[in-house]
Amino acid sequence: MRLTACLVFTTAFLAFAQTQVAVVFDAAPVKPSHSHLADGQKGVDAAATPVLEADRLTFRARGLSLWGLIIEAYGLKFCRPLADSCPMLSGGPAWITKDGFDVDAKSPSGSKEYDTIQLRNGDAPQMQEELRNLLAERFHLKAHFEKRQLPVYAFTIASGGIRLTKGMGG
Repeated sequence: MRLTACLVFTTAFLAFAQTQVAVVFDAAPVKPSHSHLADGQKGVDAAATPVLEADRLTFRARGLSLWGLIIEAYGLKFCRPLADSCPMLSGGPAWITKDGFDVDAKSPSGSKEYDTIQLRNGDAPQMQEELRNLLAERFHLKAHFEKRQLPVYAFTIASGGIRLTKGMGG
């Protein structure tokens, strides 16, 4: 009786392992961003603000650096995708924080639908996995997780109590 149960479990596990397919976008063009160009000329100070949004099955980024795409793909909530520093992320060449990219990706029909808020909060696991697979394929991104000690600031009340005073406006 034990042998049969073990065999069923093993067969079910192998069937699951074989049917697990990488989650990828149906279509996902990735292009260097030209949003820093105005009137076709470089050097003009009319740079567009990077855009990141999710709408149902669509992921769109305009002028977002690879750094920002990585932050969104891995759901690093305490990092801002438009900044070029994050203590939770390290490595890579300098251009990953500088060069912008435009991405228009569409998830397969039948996929879970997400909005921008869910993506920004790290609550879009399928879309984030699709984005991670896209970055691995197009940029040959390889990432790993490691434990690391980071600085932490503790705010405490000074001996003698709080010394804040009421402001003039309120």
